[in-house]
Amino acid sequence: ADPRAGSTPQVVELQQDEINEGTVLVGGGGRSIRGLVTGLRPEQFEHVALQLHSESNSAFFSANLDERGAYSINGVPPGPATLTLIVRTGFQLQKPVHMPADHDLTLDLAVPVGSQLSGRITQSGKPASDKDIYMRPVDDKVNILYHAQVEKDGSYTFESVPPGDYFVRADGDISRRISIAGDTTLNIDIPSVQLAARVVEDGGSVPIAGANVY
Repeated sequence: ADPRAGSTPQVVELQQDEINEGTVLVGGGGRSIRGLVTGLRPEQFEHVALQLHSESNSAFFSANLDERGAYSINGVPPGPATLTLIVRTGFQLQKPVHMPADHDLTLDLAVPVGSQLSGRITQSGKPASDKDIYMRPVDDKVNILYHAQVEKDGSYTFESVPPGDYFVRADGDISRRISIAGDTTLNIDIPSVQLAARVVEDGGSVPIAGANVY
């Protein structure tokens, strides 16, 4: 179902060669949540999406911004939910929400004004274009997450980064702690081999397949 209208997931079990024509997805009959997104230029509005996950019935909703930067999500059931603002330049902001049962909710979201973090991710000197890069504040009280796909030349860019200390992680391979006070460049080279070994049974030589090593 169109997630902008909201839907309650249903499990349907099909037998061999069965045709099921009686499945109905029912949109949520709850209240509305709306607000304004500030801190963005009008030309950025089309690159913004909002997603809401209701914990009461695992329903998902989505919305886009209009020409004023406003959004509206209808049919949200009462109870706890998580609203996520996603800007396609890599910025994500999560807000916990408790939807009331008897009235609509207004929630404005502000994209922080900040600096730019950019650089290149390489592996043994070659562009690591298959990597994702993440950044999160060390003191993450507002649930801000930055995420970007590394470009073909190994470059990446994060916009609107407020001053502070952050953890930067290039996929699952390597991480750095960095302080941001203005526009910053951070290049990371991932060694082809950082630590390699075999996992075997204690006191023996039988390999343990599928183990996770931390």
